[in-house]
Amino acid sequence: MKTSGIKRLPSAKISGFTLTELIIVVSIILSLMAMIVVAMSVANASKSEVDSELKRLSMAIRIYAEAHGGVLPPSNFSLIDTKVVVTPTPSKDEEKSSATLFYFLTHVFKAIDAGDITNPNKPRDPTLVGLPALTKGPALNPNDIARSMWKDYSLHSQTFDLVDLTLGYKGKTTWFIDPWGNPYKYTVKPGGTGFILESAGPDGKFGTTPGDDDSKDNIKLEEGR
Repeated sequence: MKTSGIKRLPSAKISGFTLTELIIVVSIILSLMAMIVVAMSVANASKSEVDSELKRLSMAIRIYAEAHGGVLPPSNFSLIDTKVVVTPTPSKDEEKSSATLFYFLTHVFKAIDAGDITNPNKPRDPTLVGLPALTKGPALNPNDIARSMWKDYSLHSQTFDLVDLTLGYKGKTTWFIDPWGNPYKYTVKPGGTGFILESAGPDGKFGTTPGDDDSKDNIKLEEGR
């Protein structure tokens, strides 16, 4: 006679993490956390640097305007003398606006006949219209510009001579860049009532509309109406 009963299955072996495995997992987690903290610190430091540089440029713009009867530095790249070489050659609009700002803030301008727009042989500084023919600037001494703000730092050693607009000026200039190596964008508001300075942020892309994702990390300073 067979006896019936419940067969017992062999008990499964329960295993856990070894001490070595736990140490490895914890080390990986700590490393990832450290990388995140470092990345956040770098981003915050870069933003602080941008804020500082935008304030410095804003002050120089105000100094320029005070010396030119309230007229802001132009942002129109075509106003840079054709004899001036911008290095490297700008192609994007923000590069051109930044190069224009650099040129007008770091050079000394002299117009013998500031108001004569009828004589093509007498180029004039458009910001000096109606003002006495005096030497103006610079609003920002090249020696006071941080090394990281120059697109072509090799130009730092050159002398920024007086730009006599009746004789023309042969020289080189460059443009301002942010901590990520991208150009600062400079825009004069309609009617010259104010200006906007902007960094595109780490991605180097300027947003064009409020809903544009490219504008989410932009850093901007705005003055005037």
